[in-house]
Amino acid sequence: MQVSDFIFQNFDGRSDTVCRVRILVNNNYDVCAVLTDVSNHIITASVTNRVEYIYETLVHDGFIPENAEIYEHYEDKYKAFELVLVSLQEPTEWRKADRKCFCKKYDIDYQKFFMPTTKNTQIMHKLSVLKRKINPYMYYPDSSDIERVKRQFEIDENFVPKSELKKLVEEGANEQKILSLIKKDLSIIAEQYSISSDEYICFSEFPIGDMGRVDFALFSGRSRMCVTLIEVKGADFPFIVNHGGYKKPASKIESAKMQVMNRNGYIYRNYPCFCKEMHEIRLRVESGESCYNSFLGPAGLLHVDPNKDIHIRYAIIGGRTVNDLEESSKRHQYEILQHPPVYLETWDSWLAKLSRK
Repeated sequence: MQVSDFIFQNFDGRSDTVCRVRILVNNNYDVCAVLTDVSNHIITASVTNRVEYIYETLVHDGFIPENAEIYEHYEDKYKAFELVLVSLQEPTEWRKADRKCFCKKYDIDYQKFFMPTTKNTQIMHKLSVLKRKINPYMYYPDSSDIERVKRQFEIDENFVPKSELKKLVEEGANEQKILSLIKKDLSIIAEQYSISSDEYICFSEFPIGDMGRVDFALFSGRSRMCVTLIEVKGADFPFIVNHGGYKKPASKIESAKMQVMNRNGYIYRNYPCFCKEMHEIRLRVESGESCYNSFLGPAGLLHVDPNKDIHIRYAIIGGRTVNDLEESSKRHQYEILQHPPVYLETWDSWLAKLSRK
């Protein structure tokens, strides 16, 4: 059952942290804390980038024991719900969690618990008060926004509408044609995977050591940088195929999965050097240099700490949906079983989440 629901807040002058915290306990005295990201409502560091600090504070203040389960929860278009494994007060792994199993374990109502925060008037009122506390002048024009607006105009000049990409997908375009279109406007990638709508750096043909080049890479986040590596396949094959009487992802998806696993192995074998290199590339782009077809978001800078670990995510996009319900279940099962976790999308499901016109 749920025993508390409150807004966690900390303003240390360096990285403001605000999130919704719900603490639950079951009949076996298992305790968990669900950290719901509210950065869509108030501009602060994301839950992902501050999870270790939130966990440490909740333990220190006596809200949860050290062995409590910690879940990250996002209410944006990805609706992520992940169990965060913690060792020595540091997050070590993120695992996609099954919401229904979670609700059963803690004896809570699924619909009520996962009702959007916007429906909770008490929580939304608290967030509104905190917005003004963080920025008392939020409703006044800011001259520092001039460069941001200028950059947004530059991005808009190369805007690729959703209809163009949708047309290619419906025609069953191959990988090269789809890549060619997206490279004209990398804000498409940022729109889908960036933690913030205007703080990001996107790359195409991004090298990962001696493991070749990933189709797209995205740097985003606050405090702790998040690096999302994206592999793209064509729209000229069905996502699920029959193989020996069993339905499984197409060979091109399996091939992309192997690429992800190989690159993940390289990254963690060379993790300190990888982190250092990613931040060096970030600084070069922020200073005006072009690296790997870099595409800088409107904000111009990422407010991240180079001394903190990097959170790495993977995504594969490819193939067409034939049976949405069946394939959604297969993708979900596939994602849960993968290590590292990989977000899978067909071009149909990916386009459905693209909000641009």
